[in-house]
Amino acid sequence: MNAEDLSERVRRHYLATDKPLLLSDFGMELRNAGLWPTEGEKRPLAEVLADFGQNLVLTSDPAAKAYVVITNRGEEDRALKAFERRRRQRLLKQLPRAVILSFCIDVGPDQRIFLRKEPPHRYSLEPHAGEEYWEVEPDVRLPGLFVDDNRELAESDIERLTSNISRWAARHQVDLEALTAGTVKAKSEATVPAPGRLAANALERLHNAQLPEMASRLVVPMDIALLLSRTQ
Repeated sequence: MNAEDLSERVRRHYLATDKPLLLSDFGMELRNAGLWPTEGEKRPLAEVLADFGQNLVLTSDPAAKAYVVITNRGEEDRALKAFERRRRQRLLKQLPRAVILSFCIDVGPDQRIFLRKEPPHRYSLEPHAGEEYWEVEPDVRLPGLFVDDNRELAESDIERLTSNISRWAARHQVDLEALTAGTVKAKSEATVPAPGRLAANALERLHNAQLPEMASRLVVPMDIALLLSRTQ
């Protein structure tokens, strides 16, 4: 193992993919190649790599020090982009599903979307009396964008959606961290049924996830309805 070999391995990685080269993955590559750890070496790989000149750069995500990206010197922007991408993905996975859907649901051109401020967050075509709402304006919405339960999207869609959400949050002075914390609260509360009531089954959850205006028109085939009614 020498400096040129290490730098070449990093170069080849980024020629093949835009994915960040993580320190943990690089260590596995070197281990599989029989290059590390060398006999008697007890130091962490990060310290070992520091001995091989100044060409390799190890950059830690400020928000997660254990998330370390390796680049060649002069290409540190790859690590910064990886950190930003990771933050976007994390935001998308932590936001309540109703919040995500309020930015993606496809409604008529003259219809407005409102998001309930208090958890559990819900979106609606019209604000309900006695509740406070934010409007999700047309310029930050992506009507028809499909977001599955795993929040798996193309990188370009993740960037568009999270950028729009961040712009909307700045406009309305919404604390996105508090909004994601509402997810934890809602999930913990949902696991404990109210006294004297069983937890909602899958059919009820499907109904409750719809817009009030659409729930009454929802049609579910009998065989699927029976299956959902038996699923907690």
